[in-house]
Amino acid sequence: MVVTIICSKKDIKIFMKIGSYGVIFVVMLMIFIIYTGFRSLMDTDFSVGSMAQSNATDWNTNERTLVLFYTNFPQLLGVLCAGYFLHTCSLSIVRNSANPEKISRDVFIGYFMVFLSYSIVGVLGYIGFLGFSFSWYYLSAEGMTHPGQIDQNCLNMYHYYDVSAFVLRLAIFFLIFSTYPLVCYFLNDLIIRLFLKAQEPSKMVGLLINIGINFFPFICALYIPHIGTLLAGVSTISGFLIIYIFPVFVYLKHMRTKITNPLLAEALVMNEFKTKTSLDRSPQIVLNKDFLRKQQNLRARKGSGNFGGGGALE
Repeated sequence: MVVTIICSKKDIKIFMKIGSYGVIFVVMLMIFIIYTGFRSLMDTDFSVGSMAQSNATDWNTNERTLVLFYTNFPQLLGVLCAGYFLHTCSLSIVRNSANPEKISRDVFIGYFMVFLSYSIVGVLGYIGFLGFSFSWYYLSAEGMTHPGQIDQNCLNMYHYYDVSAFVLRLAIFFLIFSTYPLVCYFLNDLIIRLFLKAQEPSKMVGLLINIGINFFPFICALYIPHIGTLLAGVSTISGFLIIYIFPVFVYLKHMRTKITNPLLAEALVMNEFKTKTSLDRSPQIVLNKDFLRKQQNLRARKGSGNFGGGGALE
């Protein structure tokens, strides 16, 4: 209920401010994973081998086999598609950038930091959760379908009385509480743009959209224990749409705009516009004055005359 009320806010600056605190807990999680990885490197003897060697591991010893290629990787591809789908969240941030001319630099830094964090968590997480300190978990899981497999929810690999696990759960709670409203805002904005043609919905419709966005993950958290399997399936569908379907429609729309209104097409590519909404009119795309001035000067140098029309395009 609290999260639904917070997600009902319409100002993205509020969500960005709340989400900025999530960086603290992301750093805490990364430090925890790094610590777990290095601890396992100190008390466990690792070697690189095949899947058969890994399945034959004696969990009573401190010898472990790292597998560089695992046949059960399709689930990870689904999670990868989820990460790719969430890249669309950057569109709202880019549109509201205070310095549009520095967008390329900011986006590069953002993607590089994501790559760095994924690499650290992936490598050291794999090494860390195979360590000797988790032998009790793998011994209790013997006889299962995939023995020796890291749990989809790594928190299940800790004892309930483990202090470090409590700190990790607390960090994840605050991380979700601080970053989920921002993701919910992106999904809300995406739904409005796809189905309501970017028109501001009524309070009742907006409330129903927020309830629908929050209700589905709430039910999944209550009744679906294998969240990784669910995430892989849902992410595969969303990734398919983002990778293969939406780019085709966006490209066709861009080419049509490039033919009918070249100035608008160039402004959209360079992010030199803002969206203006009003109650009695449909949303308008307003081109930045600096962009119009540059284009007019460029056209004047080429001897093609001045632009006609205005800065607002409906």
